[in-house]
Amino acid sequence: MKKWLGLGERAAVLFACALPSLISAHPEYMLAIPNGDKVIDPSGNPWPGVGHERSSGGGKLSPFGLDFREAGYRWTQELCQKDSDCDGLSNGEELGDPLCQWSEDSGELPQFDVGITHPGIADVERSTAASSSGPGASVAMKMDTFTCANFTEDDLPSDYTSTSFIMPSYEVPSERTTYTKYAMKVDDGEDMYAVRFDPVIDQPELVHHILLYNCDYKPDDFLEPNTEASMPCTNLVFAWAVGGASFCLPPKLGFEFVAESPWYLIDVHYDNPNSISGVKDKSGIKVTRFPKPSVANEGYQSASYLWVGAGLDTVRIPPRREVYEVTAECRFNNISDEGITVFSYFLHGHQIARKIWTEVKRPKFECPSLCTNNPICEKCFMQDGCCGSRDENICFGEGKCCDRCVACEACERCYEKTSCNPGGSLDTASSSSSSSFDLGCNTRYDFDLQETVPLQEFQKVYADDVLTTHCVYDSSERTSMTYGGDATEDEMCIAFYLFYPSPPPSTASSAICLTEDTKLNAGDGDGAHTCNVPGQVGYDDSLCRDSGSFQKYNKFGDLSTWLQVHVITMYIAWGFMFPLGVLIPMSFREAFQDETKWFQLHRALQSLGLVLLLIGCSVAFANVSLHFSGSHQKVGLALFILALFQPLNAFCRPSREVDPDGLIPAYRRLWEIMHKNVGRITIVMGWANVILGAKLIEEFYGTAPKMTSALMGVQGVTIVALSLVAIWRYMKRTETKSDDEIVESSRDLDVKQMS
Repeated sequence: MKKWLGLGERAAVLFACALPSLISAHPEYMLAIPNGDKVIDPSGNPWPGVGHERSSGGGKLSPFGLDFREAGYRWTQELCQKDSDCDGLSNGEELGDPLCQWSEDSGELPQFDVGITHPGIADVERSTAASSSGPGASVAMKMDTFTCANFTEDDLPSDYTSTSFIMPSYEVPSERTTYTKYAMKVDDGEDMYAVRFDPVIDQPELVHHILLYNCDYKPDDFLEPNTEASMPCTNLVFAWAVGGASFCLPPKLGFEFVAESPWYLIDVHYDNPNSISGVKDKSGIKVTRFPKPSVANEGYQSASYLWVGAGLDTVRIPPRREVYEVTAECRFNNISDEGITVFSYFLHGHQIARKIWTEVKRPKFECPSLCTNNPICEKCFMQDGCCGSRDENICFGEGKCCDRCVACEACERCYEKTSCNPGGSLDTASSSSSSSFDLGCNTRYDFDLQETVPLQEFQKVYADDVLTTHCVYDSSERTSMTYGGDATEDEMCIAFYLFYPSPPPSTASSAICLTEDTKLNAGDGDGAHTCNVPGQVGYDDSLCRDSGSFQKYNKFGDLSTWLQVHVITMYIAWGFMFPLGVLIPMSFREAFQDETKWFQLHRALQSLGLVLLLIGCSVAFANVSLHFSGSHQKVGLALFILALFQPLNAFCRPSREVDPDGLIPAYRRLWEIMHKNVGRITIVMGWANVILGAKLIEEFYGTAPKMTSALMGVQGVTIVALSLVAIWRYMKRTETKSDDEIVESSRDLDVKQMS
């Protein structure tokens, strides 16, 4: 027995020494590209997993990751010149090697080591030239990038403050989807402006999105965290979802915190696919604010949200459809004649949403003759947008509205109505024609990578505009109808647009349109769309590469090395080695003429299984942060303990020598019952955990459901086969025993007759 145990110990030590080379998460790839350790996303956040769609690495590959793999994981001339994310910038330009001269072996620094952006995430802010603008500018004027990288507290009034809306150490339920609401009161003596919102994420593995609302009245049912489905507060202040970062408003804009409405509520969506229990969360939103009177004479305006989407009850997506489009058409008739100005957007769908955009259709007007007949003004109106050009012979004021046009009285009249530029505005609309553009767009929508996107050009929206939100879904892996709803497995089709000025409180609800006028399976059937957001580089997958080359799911070979090792070792150990090791003494013991042979085979199978178990557990312990939080991990820990207990138990096995009465000692029988049944229970638990693990790699690592089905199918066949063999051997032994009893009875009868 000591020899048996020593084999497992020596093998465990041997493989543990080899583990560092197995569990590497490919940090060497950062050294294979220029400035690989300096890559940030468009919001300024570090992105060490450059080749993946998750910042930390692992899971689905980004477009750059796919190209990097095709290049053999080397920085080549072709890879450098390629524009992987279709944002108009080559990979070399984004990584500081615009001339494609750098190589890993040169030992030299890249041409630039600042201004590094992500080559796999479209950076519309950098690829689109921007000029200054503010709330008072004309519609198509381009704006300064207003990410939080440009935010400084030195520009704020001295009496600014930070207010946190945080969950009070809330214990997250183990259910897959939970929406928890918590209300709190903000005692402000005066109205405030909020200009910055920072997510405070305590449990990033669980928190999917956070909404902050203002309440019209005290929400008594939510003074403690509550999972009730009702929503007592409807005035959306800020929305954050996984993948998003801090958000700062453009200059001279703020979300208004009214002193007479002091109650606020955070709605936190917890996504808990691994049924983690006992975890307490303190996530929420930190808001930077200051009193309105402090900027009373500085031209600040209040911002609000425009909701454009489908009513949840109207969303129905049939299964097995690679492309299924839902459209929701909205009109906002209460908008004033001056219109509203949209400066940012946030698109929201769930797991099977692939593309979301909102199209604005605007009736065309005839421009008044006094504008078009003026040759100077005509020159301006020939251009797109506000002059539409940066040609110094046409536009002045660093890209601001054309001074020649502004100086023209007739053109000033036209510029008051921005639809006159370039289409006209003061005359009546022509119903026979209209212009259109996208107010917000994402043709590569990812449920895990949502964020608020600033518009490069402020856009006007008028009462006669028709806004239609399009959502394209892929339900090819679903087997039943998907309905609209709050749960992660349900779907949504909503676009949120941040605009100013805010409507009066009495008409605030008019900015919310979750329409029942929803069209299902709309469009031409292929879901194709190229973003047409003014000032934003339009991109679509088809413009950059064949859509078929995009990897929908991770293949097994795309998983991290440690995960491949874990899956293979555990699958072999619990799927074959341990079960066969138990089956030998249970069903085939009599088949061996030499009593020691079955034991040697049993010991060899269990030893190999234990070595594989130690390898698989070691790589998992070294790479997973929540080791024992989910069902798979908890069961795995229990199995690890039981698997180590069995050889120790075997080492302490009592003698089988019979007592003077010819009976096996009771303590030996008790040991056999314990050893055998613990082994059998462990095997059943191991099978169950293999199935749980197969589901987890689909949930967390983006593998295809077919892979999960294949792993579970093979495991199922193994279980059935081994069970049938065990039953067959049991019946065979019972039949043999019955035959022996018949023979023995016949002999006893013969003896009696002879006597």
